[in-house]
Amino acid sequence: MFNTKRAIQYPITTLMVFLGIILLGLISFQRLPISLLPDIEFPEITIVTEYKNVSPKEIEHLVSKPIEESVASVSGAKDITSISSEGVSIVKVKFNWGKNMDFAAMEVREKADLIKGSLPQDVKKSIVLKYNPSERPIMSLSLSSSSYNKIQLRDIIKKEIKPFLERIDGVAAVNITGGLIREIKVHIDVARLYANNLSIPEVIDAINYANYNYPAGHINKNKKEYIIRVIGEFQDIGQITDLIIATGDEGNRPIYLKDIASIDDSFREKKSSSHFNGSEDINISIQKEALKNTVTVCSKVLEMTEELNRKFQNKLNVNVIYSQAEFIKSSISNLIIAAVLGGIIAFIVLLFFLQNIKSSSIIIFSIPVSIMVVFILMYIRKISLNMISMGGIAIGIGMLVDNSIVVLESINRKLKGKKKLSDAALEGTGEVKTSVVASTMTSIVVFLPIIFVKGIAGSIFGELAFTISVALFSSLIISLTLIPLLSTFPFKPLEKINLDFLKKWNLLYDRFETFYYELLKKLIPHKKRILLSGPAIIMAGLLLLLIVRKELLPVVDKGEFKIRLEAPAGTTLGDTEKHVFAMESRIMKYRKLIESVYTTIGFNEENLVLNQTEQMKVNKAIINVILKKGVSTKQIISSPLITDTFRLKYIFIKLKAINHRIISPRDLIIHMSKTPYSSFQPP
Repeated sequence: MFNTKRAIQYPITTLMVFLGIILLGLISFQRLPISLLPDIEFPEITIVTEYKNVSPKEIEHLVSKPIEESVASVSGAKDITSISSEGVSIVKVKFNWGKNMDFAAMEVREKADLIKGSLPQDVKKSIVLKYNPSERPIMSLSLSSSSYNKIQLRDIIKKEIKPFLERIDGVAAVNITGGLIREIKVHIDVARLYANNLSIPEVIDAINYANYNYPAGHINKNKKEYIIRVIGEFQDIGQITDLIIATGDEGNRPIYLKDIASIDDSFREKKSSSHFNGSEDINISIQKEALKNTVTVCSKVLEMTEELNRKFQNKLNVNVIYSQAEFIKSSISNLIIAAVLGGIIAFIVLLFFLQNIKSSSIIIFSIPVSIMVVFILMYIRKISLNMISMGGIAIGIGMLVDNSIVVLESINRKLKGKKKLSDAALEGTGEVKTSVVASTMTSIVVFLPIIFVKGIAGSIFGELAFTISVALFSSLIISLTLIPLLSTFPFKPLEKINLDFLKKWNLLYDRFETFYYELLKKLIPHKKRILLSGPAIIMAGLLLLLIVRKELLPVVDKGEFKIRLEAPAGTTLGDTEKHVFAMESRIMKYRKLIESVYTTIGFNEENLVLNQTEQMKVNKAIINVILKKGVSTKQIISSPLITDTFRLKYIFIKLKAINHRIISPRDLIIHMSKTPYSSFQPP
């Protein structure tokens, strides 16, 4: 691995090895998934159990507490909490970091199944889910239509568009918010019910038994086999009204459903609503599969939306209102540009100091080769290209050239002795080999232990430590093999370049060297003061550490923010919508600053398991404000947009800052927060 002699003796083999590394690195780079942050598996298991139309108090007593007691014996369980809402119980089991969550989920599922028989009969089977922040929606679509009503639009989306999107490679789930769901309502006249000696359970059973297609076996006829089934599902309202519930007292008079009830072709009670730019619409949120490329999935969904617009011929409007890919592409491209600029600046700096194009070119060549090694190992370990891993590569670029500079300068000193290129390369590399290995290992041992850190910090910054460590180790191998080999190639010029701007630089550098020398002469006699200044600086740094703001991740301005609105408990969906419309109308006055505004109110029961939206109720809403390019949230804080939005008659708010919680002592509670990394915070 560190055999310089063999690398020089077999130049073709050595070059082929490194060219192979470059080729594999480029292939790995193309296949690496792209995401905003590393995939983090929180040590938390959620148990969702539905028990419809039951109050929170009964849910807690009949469902939540028995499940809590059952899962308390799971090995490694650190903390158990539950949220009991109307019709649903959500129990969360937290474990220590490092716990294998696949095995933990199996244990929790077994414990939940054991108490199934002791729960009420109508309780649905518990669903056990692992918490994964990467499953948060990566894209949001707005659908509206002037050709279809709300029930038809929702039905078209569910039957035609949702399956269309779910077939896209990388899409894990498609959730629908808003719209109306068709529902046939049977209003029973209690007086007529009792007059016919019937009960409500009898009516329910009669409807359920009639609304069913029954298999009836098969028959053989004319040398063919036919499958038979009895069609019983209702096709129209008339079949429901003419349904026979029972017979009269004498047994010859049928009692129809229309005799004891009225039937309405209506819609289900709304539990959610969605708005886009102040108008009601239907929102589709898309979740991706784990380890899939976010940018690729979003691109495929975008292509599918264009196809849907063509398919429905403008009868249905599909708009992309949010895409995580835009911010990811911008962030990753900025990091790539920073890495490329870092390499260019490194070449210029080397050229100024070494003043030799050959030496500078050889050293810079070591940077992309080292990065290719990093890409290969990232692909093997299934690490995505994200802000953290790319940040590690960008940090490592400045450290990659250190070893190469030391080795090449040692070789150049040997060349001044008029030695052969191969002999100078061997002697020069051998002279500094131990020092280079030692210096690189001391840098690696600083970052490498982070890989073994547990907790969310270890999950996030482990990739940073991995990429830097791999880059440094690969640069060490390159400096002891490839650099000596390239230095033996007899291409010109070997002598230093001679340009006017370098002469001026040399003069400036000589002056700085003289100044530094004179400064050392004055400082060395005062050894005690200099030694005491070190601990003093350390103490000052520790004191500053106490007052510096501490955050898990830096706050990045994505040009968007959220307003979380919470009305008093018991507020209906209609009243919550009134508050939301009032706020949206104020916000929409400032279209010069705003790109779009989309709002979600309440939740759908069918999406409860996927989103675990236990904190979303009909009295809660989230208003998402996306700003135009070039407009930052800092500008928004001081603009009339914020002050006018919250200057409503039923709100009294003291606006502190966009990252702080804003509380109204009257009707509404409003929370505002920046969006960039909110989905990656601990649960």
